Amino acid sequence: MRKRLGVVFTVATLSILILAYGATFAAANVGYVDEFTDSSLGSFWTFVDPLGTSSYSLTAHSGWLRITAPVGAALAPTSNYNAPRVLQSVTGSFVATTYVNGNFSEDGFRAGLLLWNNTNNYMRVEKWGANKVLMYGVIGGTVRSQQANLPSSSDSLYLKLEKSGTTISGSWSQNGATWNLIAQYTNFNAADPVQVGLFALTVGSTNFSPDFDYFHINPGNIFVVPEYPLLGTMAIPIAMGAAFIIHRRRPKQKTNATA
Repeated sequence: MRKRLGVVFTVATLSILILAYGATFAAANVGYVDEFTDSSLGSFWTFVDPLGTSSYSLTAHSGWLRITAPVGAALAPTSNYNAPRVLQSVTGSFVATTYVNGNFSEDGFRAGLLLWNNTNNYMRVEKWGANKVLMYGVIGGTVRSQQANLPSSSDSLYLKLEKSGTTISGSWSQNGATWNLIAQYTNFNAADPVQVGLFALTVGSTNFSPDFDYFHINPGNIFVVPEYPLLGTMAIPIAMGAAFIIHRRRPKQKTNATA
């Protein structure tokens, strides 16, 4: 009897540890990955549209997120914070990447990744016109800005925004494998959680509608897949299986046979 109780206790402990491990592992994830293959925007995203005249679409270019910015929608340390953006809450260090495509025929057409805390603490990493990239924002109320030229004009580009502790950096790539650093800043002290996502702006002559192929964040969870559900559900069958084994191994009751 004592031995069986010990096995039951061990199985119960194992089940609890599996559940706890699943919860801990899920809690370590800071954001959600999105391939934009669904017909609607995930519930973890928030679409920010200060002017009420911006829009987004997941059907205009199937498999991509299109954000349309109206003329004059900027994101600068002035009174104009009107650029449309989709943001999700993130805690801790992360690496966010995307691939943006569009008609970047004017310097006023810009789109990319955004790290947002408030008007005194935010950072953009963006494709700027046809042949430039820019890391631009405000840290502790001070403007930070660094641009770089692309080897050639193009309508698409890979972008990366990384936060490691209080250090943030921005990079670009033409092939998604070889990355080129734009700038790095070491004093981004905004408290968690912060908002991370994608944006579009235009200070050009017309509306601008870039497309984003995906939003990846590491560490992160896959869009609409419950956080490691297998880890939680494994506890039940393990306990049931162990109970069955215990039952099978229980010695038979001795009886006195009669003729």
